[in-house]
Parts: sequence; structure tokens; C-alpha cells
Amino acid sequence: MRRQGPHFLCIGMPKAGTDWLYEAFRANKNYLMLPIKELHHFDQRHADGRFEKLQERLERRPKDTALMVKKWDVFQRRLDAYRDSNYSHESYRALFSIGRKKLSGDITPAYCTLPPEEVAEIRQVLPQVKVLFLVRHPVERAWSHYLMILRRELREYKFSVLGKLKKKTLEDMRKTYTLHQFFSSNNMLQRSFPSHVMENWSQFEDDLMIIDFQDIVQNPFDVCKKVFEFTGAPHAECLTPEVFTLPENRKSKSKSLPMTEEDRKFLREFFADEIKACKTHFPEIAKGWE
Repeated sequence: MRRQGPHFLCIGMPKAGTDWLYEAFRANKNYLMLPIKELHHFDQRHADGRFEKLQERLERRPKDTALMVKKWDVFQRRLDAYRDSNYSHESYRALFSIGRKKLSGDITPAYCTLPPEEVAEIRQVLPQVKVLFLVRHPVERAWSHYLMILRRELREYKFSVLGKLKKKTLEDMRKTYTLHQFFSSNNMLQRSFPSHVMENWSQFEDDLMIIDFQDIVQNPFDVCKKVFEFTGAPHAECLTPEVFTLPENRKSKSKSLPMTEEDRKFLREFFADEIKACKTHFPEIAKGWE
């Protein structure tokens, strides 16, 4: 009998392949991933309006697997019990038991922002949990994250009163929300330095797998095999490489912005020390980083 979940945590980083990883787990019959990808139990446990956000995400999620249709009502009851328990650790763990013998995990990139003392609490609550950490070049990851924020700002503007009077483009949004402003947010800074994350999560060192974003791009099937083995799934011979081919990024169909030389120069200077630190923490991954 399997122990109560979650069996693994994915702690990010944001914009480093966490959506792809969630879908890869969903495609493997040995896993039953929850219909809510990011639970935020350890970073926003008692945040105002949190349950409403979880419920909204659940209602947006299509019941697209036969097993999840059967378990949907069960999960809703577990989610209600989670709220009624004031988000206790016990009711959080119970969310992952709907699959019985199947494996499951919590993929919440914001966990990369947790300080060491809160990571220590996770170690106590989930002593056997495995941790997945996706790493991407800081410059490329930050630019992708910045564009995501710009798109979000543009969507909100389009639905505003002003947006109905005057159209704006992604380039217009960049003029009103610069890279300097992006990094003035402590929230964004905490998500931008993989070496800091590694230091904060060092107590999980023996139970932590580091995944290179470039490996996901170039060899997704090989990454899947290693991740499945690390998280405890038996070999599944029915799985084919095509199942785990990196899906087309949904953002690629939306308007994007090229990184200008000025942008790249700023980001390279901003992350110069971090890239050096990454060469120490992740020598194989970061050896070609500039």
C-alpha cells in the first residue's frame, strides 16, 4: 500500500517547464494528478480569498479523463474538508489520496520562494517526499516571465474602460512596465535566482532532482523516464516518446516581443553574479551559460 501523498513536490522555477511536467504526469497511467495544478499550501495557506481561487481553478478545469470524472465529486468533498479544517496539513495530504494506489504530487512553482525555516516545516510534514526543481538560464527565464506579466497586463487593460477607448499593444505595455520595474518587486526577485533556491532547499539534497529546461526542450522523453523513476513509478512499456514531446507553447501563438540588445545587456549584468553561482551549484547545467 502506498503512503499518503503528495509523493512529490515540484518547486519551480516559474517559466521553466512546470506546465509540461504536469501534463507528462497526467499522461502516465501510474499517476493521478489533481485537477488543480498549483495548490499553494505551503506559501499561501491562509491567504485571503485562497479557497475561492482554488474553486475557480477547479471549475475551469475540464473533466477530461475518465478516472477524474469518477473522482471529481470525491475531490470536491476533500477540497471542502480542506477549507473546513482551516487548511490543515492532514486535510492537505488527504487531497492526494483519491487515486488510492496511484502516485500524485503538488506542482507549485512559488515554493521556490520559501525561506529555509518554512522548507524545514515541509520536511517535518512530508518526511518522505521527493522534490523536483526545474532550472533555466536566469536571463531567458526572466524574459519569459516578464512577457507573461506584460500579456496579463494587456489582457486586463483590454477589458478596462480605457481599453475600450484606446487600443494598446504589447510594446505599449513594455513602456509602462519596464524590466527595472519588474525586478523592483521582491516577489519577482525571489523567483529569479536558482542558486538561492538550491541553498534554501539544501536539507532535501538527497531527495531532490534537478531538471535542466534545455533537456526538456531537446530530450523530453528521456527526462520523463528519469522523473518517473525518481518519483517511484514502475516502468510503463506502453508509453511512447510521442506522448511526451514538448507541447507547443500556448504563448507562442500570442504576440511576443524580441529581447533587444539593451534588454539583454541589462539582464546579463543583473544576473552576472548569479550565473557564476549557478556554475557552482549546477556545473553541468550552467557550464555553457554566459
